[in-house]
Amino acid sequence: MRDIQIVSHRGRFGGSIVENTLAAFEAALYCGADIIEMDVRRTRDGVLILFHDPSPQRLLGLTGKTEDYTLAELRAQPLINPIGEKSAFYVTTLDEALDALKGRCIINLDQCWRFIHEAYVPVRDRGMEEQVLIKGRVPYDEAISWLGENDFIPRFVPVVTCEKEIAELAKLPEKACIPAVEVFAHEDHDAVIGTEFVDSVHAAGRKLWINALTFSDQFTLCAWHDDNTSVMGNPQNGWGWLIEHGADILQTDWPRELADYLNTI
Repeated sequence: MRDIQIVSHRGRFGGSIVENTLAAFEAALYCGADIIEMDVRRTRDGVLILFHDPSPQRLLGLTGKTEDYTLAELRAQPLINPIGEKSAFYVTTLDEALDALKGRCIINLDQCWRFIHEAYVPVRDRGMEEQVLIKGRVPYDEAISWLGENDFIPRFVPVVTCEKEIAELAKLPEKACIPAVEVFAHEDHDAVIGTEFVDSVHAAGRKLWINALTFSDQFTLCAWHDDNTSVMGNPQNGWGWLIEHGADILQTDWPRELADYLNTI
């Protein structure tokens, strides 16, 4: 059995622990996560915060756009927890998260492509380049330019969402540091999880990253071999199926349960 890495989606949240907070990250590490995924947004006063939604409505009850508020305005009240009550936690900054997690795990910064240089500066200043993964989607032109400006040191994870995007990987320079490729699979026979492509990813010394997340009953990133299937009693047809089809990295909302499953195979 090859080594499978567990990515905890926005940390491990539930009950009164809110996503994208230091508490969620500590819970994720306790539950066996190897990688913590976090979402980065920028406030009106230029502070980088950890916040998934473009609107603060769900997590703070505020209208409008998250980027239209200052950090102080967003921190004026606690975050709303997953059961709709006020929690004991407040909006977390990227700086706070980097300081808390330095040297402890791999970090995946998501949703920060519009201000990637700003997001990367605190990573570089802390000497955390080898600890942080940054994703990007096609076209990769901006990514290539940014990577070159940083001497191809950043660890870049390209995202391939469909068969027609596979060829775009060839445009990435050989000197780029690409430890993994993330794919979105919508059906069992999608090319992105087909033998030919998966073998090419592994032959290049890269890992295959698949999300086992379930966002709704209308959309899948893993051909429905997802967290729900796994934690409702059939992990062989969920996480197990993804591993059989080449996954080396699984992103999940259930890190402890995935870790327990991996210990059985």
